[in-house]
Amino acid sequence: MEPKERARVEAHVAITRKIAEQLMAEAARLEEMLNDKPTPGQLAKKLLDFFCEQWKLKYREDYVVAGAKDMASLKRLVGSLTAREIATRMKLYLASTERFYVDARHGLSAFVGGINKFSTETAKDFSLATPAVGCKHKPRCASDAAHTSRTMREARAS
Repeated sequence: MEPKERARVEAHVAITRKIAEQLMAEAARLEEMLNDKPTPGQLAKKLLDFFCEQWKLKYREDYVVAGAKDMASLKRLVGSLTAREIATRMKLYLASTERFYVDARHGLSAFVGGINKFSTETAKDFSLATPAVGCKHKPRCASDAAHTSRTMREARAS
């Protein structure tokens, strides 16, 4: 196949794939409607209403919605987290006394930007340290020093 013809066919393939992705997304949306599952847009609207309600309880005035920007942000979150998880994180966010969020008056864009900070998952065993090489302990020792110390304690105990 000549280079010019090849480029034309590759472009056609790319366009066809894009159309197929859009059709699959539309089919999924229609299936959700048939199963009475709320669409991401409907969930985002409910979450926005919830956020506005909670914000009003905190600040005693209506939250001014940034329109399409806020809805688009919430739709992205709905694609990654459950509505219940987002609502829980919203409550944690609005309860935050961290200066940055207070100065921002707990705006929705600051919430979306810091969404991972308000995770409900615990990370008690999380460490950035490289685990000890060759450690067979459960849970694994967080560092070579911790491994050596633990191994020495075990040797003394036996």
